Amino acid sequence: MALNPLISAIRGREPGFPARAASGCWGNARGEEMNKRDLIDAISPRMGDKRTATEAVNAVLDTIQATVASGDKVSITGFGVFEKQVRPARTARNPATGAAVKVPKTSVPKFRAGSDFKALVNTPSRGRRSSRASAR
Repeated sequence: MALNPLISAIRGREPGFPARAASGCWGNARGEEMNKRDLIDAISPRMGDKRTATEAVNAVLDTIQATVASGDKVSITGFGVFEKQVRPARTARNPATGAAVKVPKTSVPKFRAGSDFKALVNTPSRGRRSSRASAR
């Protein structure tokens, strides 16, 4: 059973959601991973249909990617901040030979979770005991 109730609901384990075929198309075997298709399926009832949900998800992701790639930040209050982080050039070592290797300057995307998102993730879920409760 998946720990995430939203994923369980999407996969047809809750009333009101269509059942999906158990063909192993859900990512990892534990069933705790949500991919783009699962996200579209989750929001399609709220958006009206699957096509509108797909366009909405794609528009949000494309906008975030283009904005971050140009060097600007995308801040979504309560959710988090997407930004471009520049890693300076450096000298590293090849672990097999010990030879010095020059690593060029590179840019990578970075995400910092917002306070509301952190609070939601850190809230103990039902059925699981927090470390404070188990220490008693």
